[in-house]
Amino acid sequence: MGIEKFESQSGILRILLHLWSKEASITDLVQKAKINQSALYSALPKLLDMGMIEEKMSKSFPFKRTFKLTENGRKVAKHLLEIENILDKVSKK
Repeated sequence: MGIEKFESQSGILRILLHLWSKEASITDLVQKAKINQSALYSALPKLLDMGMIEEKMSKSFPFKRTFKLTENGRKVAKHLLEIENILDKVSKK
């Protein structure tokens, strides 16, 4: 399971970056991570299978699915943030 898994799926990196700060619902991810629903519904199972995120379902109405990073997901997201910061600095030169 290499980097090609991340490259081949639109939105995976943005999902991981968004979940770095807090868990999020599908609505949150669509609105704040700026990913369309189709890409999100395709990416979430892949991230779950890779062990990057965990899903939590509320036990009462209104039922809500939320997602958060696993320990491995946090490690990957931390490095992504570092890369993003470097790219921001380089692009400002």
